[in-house]
Amino acid sequence: MKILDIGNTRIKCYEVKSIDSIDVIFDISAKRQTLECYIGKYKEEIYAISTNKEFEDFIIINKLRKIDTSLFEKLTDFKSPYEGYGIDRLINSYAASKLYSSNVLVVSMGSAITYDIVKNSKIEYGYITPGLIQRKECLSISVPHLQMPTNELEKARNFKKPLNTQEAIAYGIAKELLSTINTIKSEENVEVVITGGDANFFEDIFTIDKFLTPKGIFLAFKK
Repeated sequence: MKILDIGNTRIKCYEVKSIDSIDVIFDISAKRQTLECYIGKYKEEIYAISTNKEFEDFIIINKLRKIDTSLFEKLTDFKSPYEGYGIDRLINSYAASKLYSSNVLVVSMGSAITYDIVKNSKIEYGYITPGLIQRKECLSISVPHLQMPTNELEKARNFKKPLNTQEAIAYGIAKELLSTINTIKSEENVEVVITGGDANFFEDIFTIDKFLTPKGIFLAFKK
């Protein structure tokens, strides 16, 4: 089963044979021309989800099998909490509730960071906040002299005391995210599963599963 996950900045294609056998076929920037070059050589059916509206007609033209909210809800009987809820959030919440716990906080670390609270296998509510890079860039734009190299964020996950201004910014971002997750975890009494491109930021702190999306789609069609 080939699954195409079209995001705002990246596009990933997975080969899913089972829950425990998932390979990344390609991981490219979200550009139509680049994607056309990659998928042209595949003749079998490709399932696709997209949170990027620029690719809506691309999916139709290339005869990809689109997975939208109505189809996923029909397959799983797992409902989104409101109209317009992201298909990626719906799929990730479903996968986490099936594979980890019926009471879980799903954090997706991408262009935006989403927090979705699932209780008794039902999505209760969620939050959306800027992603790691967006947080850094927002501060750099507002206060130019506080620009910070991206690798400072990577070092900040060790949560050591900052020794300069750049480290202080990175530490502040890291501490804020960790505090948010721990607060929700404590208040809702849920397990935590992190997914998304920047999920490794919390490696060794919370459960990391970068394959929640393909796993959720695989489970839905194999139900």
